[in-house]
Formats: sequence, structure tokens, C-alpha cells
Amino acid sequence: MRTFLYMRTSQRIAAIGLITTCSLGMAGVAFAITATSPDGGSRGWNSGLVVYNKDLKSDGHSTYTRWNGLSYPRLDNVLGYGSTVSVTPGGTITSLKACTNYAGDPDNCSGWVTG
Repeated sequence: MRTFLYMRTSQRIAAIGLITTCSLGMAGVAFAITATSPDGGSRGWNSGLVVYNKDLKSDGHSTYTRWNGLSYPRLDNVLGYGSTVSVTPGGTITSLKACTNYAGDPDNCSGWVTG
């Protein structure tokens, strides 16, 4: 702290700018999270602020991913086995849940996975 007081004004401004930039940069960091449904049919993950869902089984069931503890919105994948869909929902992704959609039955979902 004593060193800071003896800095020239231009050096103080630069130091404050660097500290502020580092602090703000960390606020937007999104950690990678991956979730897989118990039946192995659906995988949800994120890369930064983008959420993905992949259909892993050739079983005729669609798959989806939910994020941040919410029921909706959700990212539905109706394209079939091997397909991947993505969305950029805005904001930091803090948790994911991957599900296989069983029409008329309870869906097969992972628990909430946090990063």
C-alpha cells in the first residue's frame, strides 16, 4: 500500500485499471459442466456461455438440456441419434441437467450438475 502512495498519478491510474479489468474479467467466467442422463441417451454440456445437447442413442427418443436450475427454457434436440444442437442463452451457466424425453412416461434425467 505504501508503494502505491508514492506512485505517480499515471502509474496509479494504470494500476487501478489493471485491477478493475482483472476483477471484471473473472465475473464473466463460465466453467465447463457436463451432464449425462442415467440411460446414457442424452449429454448436455457448456463451453463458455453456449449450451449443447447431443443425442447419444438410436432409440427414437428426443433429448434435451436444462440449465441454471430452471424448468424452461430448455434446449430440445429432435434431430435424432448423433446430432448436436446448441444455444447461447445469455448469462453465466451455473448448472446443467441432461434428459431423454419419454413421451407419456417420466423423462430420464441426470441430477443437476454444477461447475
